[in-house]
Amino acid sequence: MWVFNRFLGFGLMLGGISILAQRLYVTTRGYTIDAPTIILSVIGIIILVYGGEFKKVGWVVIVVGILMPLIKAGIVVASTTLFTFLLCFLAIVYGYKLVSRGRF
Repeated sequence: MWVFNRFLGFGLMLGGISILAQRLYVTTRGYTIDAPTIILSVIGIIILVYGGEFKKVGWVVIVVGILMPLIKAGIVVASTTLFTFLLCFLAIVYGYKLVSRGRF
């Protein structure tokens, strides 16, 4: 029974995330931002692997590489109802509870 609960929770999380993700549009405002993101992520991974005592710096570089497109890009949220947003949020929360605990 616990396996069924975990799969149900995983399905609820994926369903809630996918419905919310369909409402978000990321625009690049006419220029590409993929190269700096990839370069920073690779540098961060290299620092994590070979950095020794500087591993925390590697995590910071990776986070900056991930956040840079979100800061430079425009994020447009399509119109959605509050009811849809609440249903998606509840699906994600209860899905996580089912995956982590096996019960509500």
